[in-house]
Parts: sequence; structure tokens; C-alpha cells
Amino acid sequence: MTTATTIDSPTEGSNESTAATGSERWLDALSRAEIQELVTHRDLQSWLSVAINWGTIFASMAMVAAWPNPLTIALALLLIGTRQLGMAILMHDAAHRALFSNRKLNDWVGNWLCAYPVWTDVAPYRPYHLKHHAKNYTADDPDIGLVLPFPVTRDSPAGSASKRRSSATSASRRDVNHGRSAACATCAASRSPTACSS
Repeated sequence: MTTATTIDSPTEGSNESTAATGSERWLDALSRAEIQELVTHRDLQSWLSVAINWGTIFASMAMVAAWPNPLTIALALLLIGTRQLGMAILMHDAAHRALFSNRKLNDWVGNWLCAYPVWTDVAPYRPYHLKHHAKNYTADDPDIGLVLPFPVTRDSPAGSASKRRSSATSASRRDVNHGRSAACATCAASRSPTACSS
């Protein structure tokens, strides 16, 4: 089943948060039809994703049962690890209510087939994660500790990776902290070059 979610454009003069105003750039780059295509629920594709995760896990266990040796065990561990990440990603989609068009089914599958097997729960994750989206890269972002170390400085071993330094995300983060290491929490959290004492 495929259903579309209606997207309403922000009204002129609406009081939006600073985090939301940054999204206007990508919204302006897409047509209304393209946005509708992005937010359309594809229940069959979601079921297929869940089935592939579980199928890979069970096939990995069957492989070890049929051919028990260190190589098959190592391969099974790698495959199951990738599917655990897959479950966490599907749980993330369920937290956004984007996994299935039916909310009850979305939350049930999101929990029982995706979140609980990786020791998490959609209910407490949803408000936490939505706060991250609402307050992205501000002092109120609950995930700010995960992003402050990036981008890396030119002096660090990883700093020589030109892709990181030249990406749009890294460039915007360097703008936030005026080219200094993002490890400066005062600078990154305040978005003000004058707040930095380093």
C-alpha cells in the first residue's frame, strides 16, 4: 500500500524556529511533486526491508549450524551486525512515522521487529530524536556531543581527507565556528564567533 502525506508550505511571516528555516533551502530546490514522492509511504517496501533483515539473520544462523567453523561464524557475525544496524535504521524511520502508513502498525513493527531486538524502544526515542531535528546543531540539540568533534582540523590525521573538508555540511560547520576546531563547545553551541575565547 502506498499513501502520500500532504506537505503544507510555511506561511509567509510564520514564526519558525531557526532549525526549520535552514530546511527552506532544500524545499525550494524541489518541486511539490518531488517532495510528495519523498514522503510517500511504501508499505510493501517497508515489509520487504524488515523481511530482508530477519531473513539475513536467520540465514546467517543456519549457515553456522550447517557449516560450523571460525570462518562461517565470523561471516555470520558480520552479516548479523549489518542487519542490527538495518533494524536501528528502520526503527529510526518508525520514530518519524515513516515506516508504515498505519500508525499502530508503524509503531508495532518499529518496536517488536526493529527496536526491541537491538535493545531500544521507539516511544522514548521519538521525542528525543525529534528534539534533535528541531534543535539541530544548537546547544539544545541532544546529539550535540556526537557532532562537536566534526569537522576534524587540518592538523589531525583524519584532517587530510579532502572530502570531509570540502563537504557542504563540514563547510557550514566551519562557518559556525569560524574555521576553528568544532571541539570548541562554546563557539559551536553559540553560533557566534565572538563567544569563543580560544
